[in-house]
Amino acid sequence: MEILDWRSRLERRLAAPASVANPSPVVRLAGRFADRVAARRAARRPAPPAGVCVVALGNLRVGGTGKTPATIALARDLAARGIRGAVLTRGYGAAAGPLVVRPEDVGAGDEARLVAGRLADHGWLVVQARRRAAGLAELLGRRPRPDVVVLDDGFQTAGVGRHLDVLILDSWAATASGVEARAGAVLPWGPYRETARGADRAHVWLLETAVVPPAAAGRPVVTGFTRSFALAVAAGADGPSGPQVYGLVCGLARPEGFEAAARRLLDGEPRVALRCPDHCRYDRSLVGRIVGAGRRRGVTAWVTTQKDWVKLAPVWPAGVGAQVVQLDVDWQGAPTLPDLVGERLMVLGAGGPEA
Repeated sequence: MEILDWRSRLERRLAAPASVANPSPVVRLAGRFADRVAARRAARRPAPPAGVCVVALGNLRVGGTGKTPATIALARDLAARGIRGAVLTRGYGAAAGPLVVRPEDVGAGDEARLVAGRLADHGWLVVQARRRAAGLAELLGRRPRPDVVVLDDGFQTAGVGRHLDVLILDSWAATASGVEARAGAVLPWGPYRETARGADRAHVWLLETAVVPPAAAGRPVVTGFTRSFALAVAAGADGPSGPQVYGLVCGLARPEGFEAAARRLLDGEPRVALRCPDHCRYDRSLVGRIVGAGRRRGVTAWVTTQKDWVKLAPVWPAGVGAQVVQLDVDWQGAPTLPDLVGERLMVLGAGGPEA
């Protein structure tokens, strides 16, 4: 499979596997500075609001750790338990808001539109706000109020208090004393926002694993998830019937996981994988370049992600086949993350909000 990487050199470097061994003195100093900034931001947070359970879901690394599918799965599972709620997101490069997001809102971020589409039949709102505090105020002013607000990518957010801080660990090790958080170099030398010390602020560590290691006493609760994948037809083709020659296209911080999943789902090896910048702003000109690059390599149909298809669909050319890899999360271990949120909600209902 040929790789066509249209990302910038910086983005490729940040997406590379992170090393935790022997950081230079400059990198160590940058890590200490990033940790201090994150700790000060956390100390400035207001108390969480009464009457609603705020759950922050985030990570130490920039992008690609499963926050969006985990947010969708958590919201859908809580909705199935009869819990009213909303997802509050900043929205990458989109309108300032607060905006109640619909899947077709071109002014909203791609992930916000994806979440809104996946939750449309579950009664949960998605609100995008550059200032998360303003978005929370919008939700608290609604009647009926939500029972739960999930703060997407909110681990480092300073302006909103929370009752439960959930951190997805993309790098960790199981040791004799329990799970140990790992991280690499911080920005701009690596893909991390802060070092592994920041993990100690979390109440829950969420690991992508089918076998959840036990947590040590005094450490955050450890729970897990796995991802499941399926293919769905997004656009038909009027071209030749029979076996297709596939190309892959995505705009993700870490495209390798999508590419590996697509290769497992397809009958044959894709001809080419085209990597666009994360949160890519697709337009007809760019889509023309994508389709043209595939045509020159014999590609007759394309496979992409749900997040990318939100933006590709309006400008995708008729007659060019497209399929979408649908991604879902399955909770592992006991208690699961929805169980923990339900327990915290019960505590808050019985005894008022916790700091």
